This record gives sequence, structure tokens and C-alpha cells, in this order.
Amino acid sequence: MSTIQITLSESLQRFVQGRVAEYSPDFNPIENVFSKLKTMLRKLMLRTVDELWKKLGTLCEIFSPEECQNYFKHAGYYGNTKLQTNA
Repeated sequence: MSTIQITLSESLQRFVQGRVAEYSPDFNPIENVFSKLKTMLRKLMLRTVDELWKKLGTLCEIFSPEECQNYFKHAGYYGNTKLQTNA
């Protein structure tokens, strides 16, 4: 097996590093939501697709508007802005 060494110019290195660093699960609110949702699903130990679909709707209700707002704040999307709810 051979290894290839690639030499990048300094400006290209900065460009690539800037692009790679743009995505981080810590700054994506949906990652936190999915993490919590997957944990809840594992605890339920559902074994059929039917059971999963029936339970998913009720599981989404466990996320309060305040909790969702905190996910966005943690990701840096909101300052002091309040999320609008229909309640």
C-alpha cells in the first residue's frame, strides 16, 4: 500500500481548514434533538415499524418550546430572541 503526500499552499490550507471547521455537531441544533430522541427510542425497545411510527408522534411532544430555544441558543443562532409558538 502506498501513501500519497499532498502539499497544499498556505492559502489553500487556510481555505480547506475553514471549510472543514464550518460543520460541527455542537453547532447544529438538530443533532441534540436527534440524540435525545434516539435515547428515548432505545429505552422503549420498539421492535416493529408500526410501533415506531405510533410512538414518534407522542415523543415529539416531549420537546418543549423552551428546550428547543435552548438548542438554538447553544448553537449560536439566537441572542435574546424568543421563539414564536402557537400556544
